[in-house]
Amino acid sequence: MEQRKTIKKSSALEYPNKDTLKKVIEKIANGDPQLIESLGKVDAHLFWTGGFRVKGFCKTYEVSFDMPSIVGGSDAYPGPGPTLMASLGACLVIGIVYNSAIRDIKIYKLSVSVSGVKGDPKTFYTGSGGNPGYENIHVIFYVDTDASEDVIRDIIEHSIKTSPVASSLKSKITYELKLLA
Repeated sequence: MEQRKTIKKSSALEYPNKDTLKKVIEKIANGDPQLIESLGKVDAHLFWTGGFRVKGFCKTYEVSFDMPSIVGGSDAYPGPGPTLMASLGACLVIGIVYNSAIRDIKIYKLSVSVSGVKGDPKTFYTGSGGNPGYENIHVIFYVDTDASEDVIRDIIEHSIKTSPVASSLKSKITYELKLLA
């Protein structure tokens, strides 16, 4: 976490329904197998559409990817790396909203800027080199709230710790591969 900037206050945005959040927490705490399974598994199906363009579906939502023109893509869509950074940022925003809502903390404005620095980009293109993945991710939080800086810092740190996307980025993942011809 790099810094906290305050934005001019306006009216607080609408939070998710707190009764719904409490019911979800209770169901998870009681081990509701259907809810846990639906929250614990994510499927995506992707298709190559030509060039470096990829189109796919996550649940019922269409997603598209491309590479920058500098490497032969058409820049029609964001690439996987920028989308990964956006996914991390979105997950952290959702976590902060969730953790603020259950603590009855009002947030007037909230945004997150995420940037990643890759280790050795040549590895992807040449097959030789070091780690092609992100080695440093910088996150800047812009929060306007009545909560103290210590409280909002605690919420941010807890949101990072419990973020499925942030946790995935820092943990070893086991890949199970299957080739269908």
